[in-house]
Amino acid sequence: MKCLADEVPGPCIAGSAADDRRSRNALAHLAAEKQKNGSQSDLIMSQCKCDYCGRKLAIGASTCSECGTPIVVTDESTRIFNLPSKRTLAFALACLCIGIGVFMVVRRSITVARLHMHQRQVGILVVGDVAFRRKLSAAFVLLQQRTPDRFRVVQENIYAVIQDDSRGDSYTDISICPPLVVFKTDTASNLEWCASALVHESRHIEQVRRSKLSHHGQVMLSEVLGTNAEIEANSVQAETLQELAAPSYMVDYLLREQGRNWNQRFGAKLLSVTNVLLDQMPMKHSRPQLWEQLLRIRTNYHDLEQWDRPARISY
Repeated sequence: MKCLADEVPGPCIAGSAADDRRSRNALAHLAAEKQKNGSQSDLIMSQCKCDYCGRKLAIGASTCSECGTPIVVTDESTRIFNLPSKRTLAFALACLCIGIGVFMVVRRSITVARLHMHQRQVGILVVGDVAFRRKLSAAFVLLQQRTPDRFRVVQENIYAVIQDDSRGDSYTDISICPPLVVFKTDTASNLEWCASALVHESRHIEQVRRSKLSHHGQVMLSEVLGTNAEIEANSVQAETLQELAAPSYMVDYLLREQGRNWNQRFGAKLLSVTNVLLDQMPMKHSRPQLWEQLLRIRTNYHDLEQWDRPARISY
């Protein structure tokens, strides 16, 4: 038996002459396939470029010679990069930013639409930023659920609430008709306090209504401003806080306050005008833009056309 190792490189194959020929043909075919695959792989690698820096890749290289990006070549001679290209990263980041922006715009539009719809249901116009309007809407819901009677009083007296931090406190502007409630941002920061403050200001507007009935449509300032008016409004606000299960320190503060804060800030200025009668200025003249917004929310105020005269103060 003759060994083929002397004639053909490879393992020893024993057998007949036919087996020898078959063995030689198989080895030759394997060598040709190996050479063919190697040529195709080299051709593919010679035509590839680095996706990160764009430099042409060297045949058989495991990393890019320019930027050092690792390269993995699979059995099908495809390249897999561990890092995406700069262009891909920039495109993905741009898509993410656009998506977030569109989401925020759509979300804000839906929130504004819902708040406007709730204002129409309640019948009270709220002017301010989205956060302020959301807090006022939550205060309306709280009053409606916990103290329905207080909520009805608020609906009957308050028609517009605006956000304004230019002054040091919240107040009701009784110089215009209908009266305008002005809240600081801090007033709406606590839900129970905001709800009780609405009841507080609605009591002041009730005082204005009573004064107008007693003085032929004019407002006696001494009946709606001063320590007595504040004590009455604080008492109602404290009762509302108790009904809403608010912290006791809020109630204690109102019961101890007794209008002293108002008296210290404004009392000295009004000592000489205690018998002043005030004609209210119609909102459609003093605040026309606000008036137009109010008409979209509520149109059944009985004094809308009654005080169509210039504002004046008489003694």
